[in-house]
Amino acid sequence: MHHVNDQCSITPYAGVQPLLQGLTGAPKLEGMTIKGGSTPSGNPCQALHYHGFIGIEGAVVARMAHWIKFGFREKP
Repeated sequence: MHHVNDQCSITPYAGVQPLLQGLTGAPKLEGMTIKGGSTPSGNPCQALHYHGFIGIEGAVVARMAHWIKFGFREKP
């Protein structure tokens, strides 16, 4: 799960696909792109910026919880 506008230099959105492609032993992979939220402020690697899903935290947590509960299935 990654915000498309994440400006943190440590976790750039452009790095998502190469990361997913490198996780060859994972039983299931799904990249989730998040958009929207409130106007960010401060350090781009902190909670009050897109990195912390500012203004959409509840929706992001709900989506994450749904994926954990219903979306993750081990490969047979």
